[in-house]
Amino acid sequence: MLSQRTVAFLETFAQASNLVYPEGGFLYRYEFAYCQAHNQLSGDLLSALEREDSAEYADISAGELNDMARFFQGALGNHTKDAPSGNAIRTARTLIDYLKEDLQNDLVGLVVEDGSVDMTVSLEMASKSTNNYSWLELFWSVD
Repeated sequence: MLSQRTVAFLETFAQASNLVYPEGGFLYRYEFAYCQAHNQLSGDLLSALEREDSAEYADISAGELNDMARFFQGALGNHTKDAPSGNAIRTARTLIDYLKEDLQNDLVGLVVEDGSVDMTVSLEMASKSTNNYSWLELFWSVD
């Protein structure tokens, strides 16, 4: 489950984003499934759950981190297809670190959908030792 610190981080960010986009802004949704990773995951992440060596899914890649950072930067009014700011990268890394500490996940997958007036980040996370599954969707829009 998400810690109070992580929820406070997300809610504080939502408040800041909603000041920039009063009719839109940042939203998030979290789901947890106890001992259900084997039922919830599919594709490469499911295969990684069943393999001994799944190091490639232990953390998000540098490119995925940049995409997530662009998400955070856009949610505060500076949507860009270019490289994100250092502050946006730190924000993304902070959330990833909080999630890793909260959930003790050792598998993570990230999908980013970048629209012209909105953006979505979906994180799937699982723990091989507990078979727990978590999913976090982050979304912002202009309207």
